[in-house]
Amino acid sequence: MNNTAENNRLMAEFMGLETGKQLGYDRWVNDWFDNRGVLKNLRNEKLLFDSDWNWLMEVVGEIENYNEYTSVLFFPQGCEIGCYIDNGFSFSNDCNTKIEAVYNACVEFIKWCNKQK
Repeated sequence: MNNTAENNRLMAEFMGLETGKQLGYDRWVNDWFDNRGVLKNLRNEKLLFDSDWNWLMEVVGEIENYNEYTSVLFFPQGCEIGCYIDNGFSFSNDCNTKIEAVYNACVEFIKWCNKQK
């Protein structure tokens, strides 16, 4: 499995897709989501967090709601995520595209979040 596939799966698990979390996009209803928008089978090649803003912004929203000390800031080709608590998290990067920067920042936040458990 390549890094993108692994990172997409990491995001899917963060969003609760393996446990059947319902998402709000009607357009996701197809052969791999049931009629309620719940992922039927977690297949890495079908996860679009790295290339679709709708998917990625669901993750950003979840991160922003992590706690009252967490913020996500966007720049023209960069992104910064901070969780300002004891032993908190801060990550900032610049990439060729904004979606790449946001995606990478989200991945790093989720990895940090998983270590906190």
